[in-house]
Amino acid sequence: MIKPTALQAAGYATEIGYKELSGREFDADYFIDKYEACGWVLGNGNPMKNWKAVIRNWARYSDGRYGYFVQKKKKTISQKRKDYNEQNGDRQLL
Repeated sequence: MIKPTALQAAGYATEIGYKELSGREFDADYFIDKYEACGWVLGNGNPMKNWKAVIRNWARYSDGRYGYFVQKKKKTISQKRKDYNEQNGDRQLL
């Protein structure tokens, strides 16, 4: 497999309408860094055969319909405290 550049990956994501399919922007630098870091091997240990198919799958699954690829931002302690206080009104954390 010939590895794509970030520009090629971004161009392909735009071509297939990644944002419309997934509801989020495609981060080409993240895509390249992720697979460079693991030697272009997929999560199941198999080498990647088709990077375009991987981008299509990211678009298909990134909205969380199947529980994959949803990158959740970790909450800070202050955000957790705020959420708790909003839910528990009279028993607030300091």
